Amino acid sequence: MTTAANHYRDAGFEFHNAYEARERGHQEQAAFRMRMSEWHQRQARLRIDALRLLAESDTSYAGILRTEQDALARLLADEHSGLPD
Repeated sequence: MTTAANHYRDAGFEFHNAYEARERGHQEQAAFRMRMSEWHQRQARLRIDALRLLAESDTSYAGILRTEQDALARLLADEHSGLPD
């Protein structure tokens, strides 16, 4: 092979390797976003449960806590609706 052909071939390999690395990066980012979404959902569920227990034990805060609990439940539902099934 000539030098020009070698350079052309090497450039093709470099492009292919860069493209594959970019695709792996996109897949890793998507997986990270999914894990973060799952983490946020778990945190919201834990807060909802904690608020429910607090509202049951202290009726003076029940109305305020129910409002926050409803807001968290809506946030959780909105976040879940954006995830692929």
